[in-house]
Amino acid sequence: HTAFSISTFFKDLEISKSAFKKPSNKRKNVYKKTERQMLYEYFMSNPTTENLGLALMCLTGLRIGELAAIKLEDNVESCKLYIHRTESRAEINGKRVIVVQDTSKMDHDETITLPRAAQRIIDIFRMRTHDEEYLFTVDHRRITAQTFRRWLKKACKELSIEYRPPHQMRKTYASILLAAGVDEAIVKKEMRHTDIATTRAYYQFITENDAEEKAIIDRVMGL
Repeated sequence: HTAFSISTFFKDLEISKSAFKKPSNKRKNVYKKTERQMLYEYFMSNPTTENLGLALMCLTGLRIGELAAIKLEDNVESCKLYIHRTESRAEINGKRVIVVQDTSKMDHDETITLPRAAQRIIDIFRMRTHDEEYLFTVDHRRITAQTFRRWLKKACKELSIEYRPPHQMRKTYASILLAAGVDEAIVKKEMRHTDIATTRAYYQFITENDAEEKAIIDRVMGL
């Protein structure tokens, strides 16, 4: 017979703090590249103002609040967009209201570089008689972040794509840049992060599906 102390057992038992953490899903947290492409093509083939805004989001690392607050004047030169404004909520006279603030979310204004496809979307509005204050406007009213979310949900439903919040498209954008080997200084600037470690920790995910990932590994490591 061996004496056994349950209290001593648990005292001596070492369990990693991560043992009870739910493992992160490095695919579920973002839109796959194929899903992003499907959404972009859907938006461009159904070019409502809302869809063109979402198409621009697919091509950039814009936050949804920043997308809703763009003005034509922010397109400071070809393929350059000055981000210094965002939609947010504020309390005015005891009521919670939606406002546009002349500052970015992290108080870190930056001019980002746009792919040519994104510039072409802005040029669509430039070619119109555009006398509205904001770029994305319907019936003289600015399209809000919540409206963009509803249209993204609608597109995902029609394409049988799992809906993820708009911020996950921003994570997809960063993940694609990092996976492509883009200089981290450029990625940090485009994401408007003060530290690339933030980008790597919270914005680097797997955007390929299983078959694509296997093909990449086979191409790189196959003998």
